Amino acid sequence: MGVGKSSIGKELSAVTGLELIDLDDYITETEGMDIRQIFVEKGESGFREIELCCLKKIIHSNDNCILSLGGGTPVTEEARKLLKEKCFNIYLKSTIDKITYNLTSFGENKRPLLDGKSTDEIKNTITLLTEKREKYYMGIADFVADVSEYEYTVPL
Repeated sequence: MGVGKSSIGKELSAVTGLELIDLDDYITETEGMDIRQIFVEKGESGFREIELCCLKKIIHSNDNCILSLGGGTPVTEEARKLLKEKCFNIYLKSTIDKITYNLTSFGENKRPLLDGKSTDEIKNTITLLTEKREKYYMGIADFVADVSEYEYTVPL
């Protein structure tokens, strides 16, 4: 969340010619509602079920693409297993300060887990999420890219 996966994914797609599929966009199209609305109506656990189902569909129907995942996707054990078995995974790693800056500086906040939070609260949330998720990211990563100095060319 907030490391620049959308920006980097677009640049990587342009360079490689591979299709970029954003999992959150795919979910939005499939469900006919945005991520925030899914969280409100079904909660985070309901969202994670939908996310896993969509992840399976994408992976099983695309041989070669760039797949941009939400920060919580690898938290699900089944998702981690699928990603590890079927994908080459790049962990975009950044600093808490850079992530906080990105999330508070580029456009509106579309992330349900950060709704209504101040900059300090966002930083605290990012810190907690990173501490919780880091082991999952590292567990599936085939390559770790430090993007803390990355300059964005496309809005987050």
